Amino acid sequence: MTADPTALPTRPPRRLTAWVLVAVLLAVLAALANPLNVAQILGKLLSIPAGAVLGSLLFDTLVPYARPSAFLAEPWYLSMAFKAGEPDFKIVPGKETLFIVCCCLKVFCMMAGAYVMGLGN
Repeated sequence: MTADPTALPTRPPRRLTAWVLVAVLLAVLAALANPLNVAQILGKLLSIPAGAVLGSLLFDTLVPYARPSAFLAEPWYLSMAFKAGEPDFKIVPGKETLFIVCCCLKVFCMMAGAYVMGLGN
């Protein structure tokens, strides 16, 4: 049995690595700048992402049929083979507009959750 030379390895693209490193570096610098308020700094840093996650969960719970993943041609967690020049995930033909609307609504809910949580700190 020989391996197919045209087959690409199944590995998701690393798009967020630089942003994660920058966020960790900024958190360490903020803690070093004022070590007495580490708990307050961590609360402020974690409230925004926590609000975004809660907004996403709220959207998925309240409107389960408007999930953007419902308009993908294949389940996203089963199709992790990424090829150059092709979209990562194919959308069902004719449902592109609904996909965009659902994505925008989900992002709006995530931003609203982050905003509300950010107001608390």
